[in-house]
Amino acid sequence: MDNVQLGQEEWREEQREILAFIQSELGWSYEGYSMASLERQITRVARDLCDGDSLALLRWLQFEPKKRARLLRDALTVNVTDLFRDPEFYLDLKQQCFGYLSEFPRLKIWVAGCSTGEEAFSLAIMLHEAGLLKRTEILATDLDFACLRQARSGVLSGPFARQEAERYRNAGGQASLLEYFSLSYGLSKLRQELLDHIHFAQHGLRGFAPGEQFHMVLCRNVMIYFGPNLKGKVLQGFYKSLIPRGYLCLGNKESIEFPDGVELRQISRHRIYQLQR
Repeated sequence: MDNVQLGQEEWREEQREILAFIQSELGWSYEGYSMASLERQITRVARDLCDGDSLALLRWLQFEPKKRARLLRDALTVNVTDLFRDPEFYLDLKQQCFGYLSEFPRLKIWVAGCSTGEEAFSLAIMLHEAGLLKRTEILATDLDFACLRQARSGVLSGPFARQEAERYRNAGGQASLLEYFSLSYGLSKLRQELLDHIHFAQHGLRGFAPGEQFHMVLCRNVMIYFGPNLKGKVLQGFYKSLIPRGYLCLGNKESIEFPDGVELRQISRHRIYQLQR
């Protein structure tokens, strides 16, 4: 066995130790995740935090409790979000779905993998402009507690930029995006009357779906790092969580193959599906 192959096997063994520690000490299970993706994430974190030294990373886990949380957040969760990200999706959502949703006296929507909340904020703004927010409860969930704390505050994780306003307009926005935020000390916070319609909760998609029925579920580009079996279980959970003719919105970067018995019809090129029962 040459030294290169030996080095690769040693690195994989160290990664397995890191993952085993996370599972036993932090209560996190990575079962069902794509191992190749996890290896890439841990390699990146080891490079960023420990100059690529996996043994140093393992020592951090064992002896630095505060750094454990950072590893969990950085290595095993992916938090990429923006206001009105993919504005054409929101435009399609408005044109394809809001008409049917307007028939209900009360609406429940689940944003799974909400990160720091920008997707839930964007959805609340669109529902407000359509006259639907007053009857809507949005459940926004994520595994990352730090992200949820940021999301609950209603404060954007970054400053306003011209791109946000442009995306809002391209999504069919009817006003000025700044009207929906209060500005103080350089921070932008969603107006409280919109934030009151969003409930944030910690939830990992490996677990069962919340015990509710939803008119719409959004889970966009969260399952990229899931293996086929876990992805299938999550899709089954979404399917069971939808009311008849409810909507499932997925990300355009995900490779999706629906399990047997999941009957969804794609109604938009932006990965919006409608239940067929």
